[in-house]
Amino acid sequence: MRKGGHDIFPELGCLRFQATQGSQYCVNDGCEVVGLLKDFRVCPQCKTARYCGAACQQQDWTTGGHKATCGTVASKVTRNRDSIFGVFGA
Repeated sequence: MRKGGHDIFPELGCLRFQATQGSQYCVNDGCEVVGLLKDFRVCPQCKTARYCGAACQQQDWTTGGHKATCGTVASKVTRNRDSIFGVFGA
């Protein structure tokens, strides 16, 4: 806080709270599990979706729509990686 009592970076309070108390990181709709980011599993294919556990991951895959978008995300990442490294000849 500054002398006037104003918080210079109000977002830091939110980030500090999430880091110490946790937040809802599971992307499965309706999941209300709160925890630390490091405790959530990452989709092994696209590496972008996070889940609180195997049940939420399976539900999002079968009924939540992740199956339709997962390959799209993974293929875009692969294409971008290949085009970047192709430029450098690696």
